[in-house]
Amino acid sequence: KCHNELHAGVKDFEEKHGSQLLLLIRFLMHARNSGVLKWKA
Repeated sequence: KCHNELHAGVKDFEEKHGSQLLLLIRFLMHARNSGVLKWKA
């Protein structure tokens, strides 16, 4: 659903969910904290 919203309109998507860069960082931190990705901080 969110992916389709992004393609429908980046500006509206970012107003609703925040910047794509921030979402990427949050996703990577979540993956690291869940043990999916491992790297030393």
